[in-house]
Amino acid sequence: MNWIVFDKSELENDNLMFCDERANHIISVLKLSCGDKVRVNCINGLKGSATIFAINGRKVYLKCELEKESKRSTIDLIIAMPRPKAMKRLWPQIAAIGVNRVFIINSQRVEQSYFDSHVLKFDNYYRLLKEGLSQSGESHIPEVKIYNKFSSLFDEITNINYSNHLKLVANPFAKFTIYDKSKVIEEFGKIFIAIGPEGGWTKSEMDFFLKNKFEQVTLGKRVLRSDTAIIGLLNLIRCILDSDNNLI
Repeated sequence: MNWIVFDKSELENDNLMFCDERANHIISVLKLSCGDKVRVNCINGLKGSATIFAINGRKVYLKCELEKESKRSTIDLIIAMPRPKAMKRLWPQIAAIGVNRVFIINSQRVEQSYFDSHVLKFDNYYRLLKEGLSQSGESHIPEVKIYNKFSSLFDEITNINYSNHLKLVANPFAKFTIYDKSKVIEEFGKIFIAIGPEGGWTKSEMDFFLKNKFEQVTLGKRVLRSDTAIIGLLNLIRCILDSDNNLI
């Protein structure tokens, strides 16, 4: 844990008390004691530091100084549901890189049984998303929506204004790489990207994205596993958005 993550409901008069794995981490891993400080991060709130003022057995008491607010991510992500084991690994990384909304959808090349996996249960993925926040120090936890029908997503996103977003869809055989789009990514600042399953989007699915004004991009000539492509594309977009200099 680079940051100790907590929920607003745990904060009382700027005080926190931990008696779970966070307390164990502070005592056994960080080996901190009274008077020491630790970085803390409130989910969807402020972040800062906290001073340990008491340790009673396995309970740790802290006084918070919260001052900085994380900016909400400007990246929204559509992914065709990957293999559950891969999805379990992806949750914390998606939160760490910083995503505003995650839309998980079905595809003709996705096994329907994947949607019965425990990794799509709220308690399971919420815990993994918090793990990602403890890594990166960002506060905002991604909003997650799950659709077991491909078309259901487009029925809903018509109610969300994406007219000021650059809309991208991953295709390993696309003409332009993500770097070719660096300047336009910087100009828009808000990105809506769709990444398909292991076998790629079907022609009808890709046509659906193109009809909805998504532009095709690639990570290069190599065909990658979907989880590799997801992290690769998100990292590059994050790097472009966070850069103070033009990349091309």
